[in-house]
Amino acid sequence: MLAGCPNFRDLGGLPTADGRRIRPGLLFRAGELHTLTDDDRALLQNLGLKLVVDLRTTRERAARPASLGDGHGIELAFHSYDHSGADLARARLEGAAALRDLMLSIYARLPFEQTPALRLLFIRVGEGRLPLLFHCAAGKDRTGAAAALLLTALGVSRPEIEADYLATNRHYDWLHARFMAAGTGMSPDRAEAARPLLQADVAYLHRLFETVESRHGTVAAYLSDVLGVDDDACEALRHQLLEP
Repeated sequence: MLAGCPNFRDLGGLPTADGRRIRPGLLFRAGELHTLTDDDRALLQNLGLKLVVDLRTTRERAARPASLGDGHGIELAFHSYDHSGADLARARLEGAAALRDLMLSIYARLPFEQTPALRLLFIRVGEGRLPLLFHCAAGKDRTGAAAALLLTALGVSRPEIEADYLATNRHYDWLHARFMAAGTGMSPDRAEAARPLLQADVAYLHRLFETVESRHGTVAAYLSDVLGVDDDACEALRHQLLEP
């Protein structure tokens, strides 16, 4: 839908357990927005987008700022943080099995390491800052975790959440090309060994939910205990985003 950001989609239309659906045109997920075309920017303007929540690190945002154009009138929101990336660099050298183990570990940590950014996202949705787009670099991991938790709060079933998460794999070739163009210095064979890093694997999402539920009992308890999103706040989210 966006030529400069293939991993972009509207979460509208996903069904909830009570028979409702997410209203189209309000909640979008994507990868980073630094290579948007003029047509892409026009499309985002036509969507009436009010807010972009950027889940990337401070370093990523500085290196590849969103190219929304002058006078776009879209608010940018983010939480400033950084990480070294040393674990990822080491796992790349060790091969595919090490990368997959690392990704499982990352997904176990994401709901807790990303607490400030996730809280920001939930608060802004509850406030009705819509239409809203949230994104990270590839639109896969940090974005995937945020989408999974937000969709759970809205009452979307786990299989539907998994299907949305795996939809990123339609863009695997784009992610692979982006990875190779980033100056990795890898041969195509070595880059193929990086598949666990580039591919959405439902086991990663399972690890996220298993960790949350082992620590808090339910996702609802995690939302309340960690993000401060209680039952009333979840109901406000559903009021904002679900069809009657």
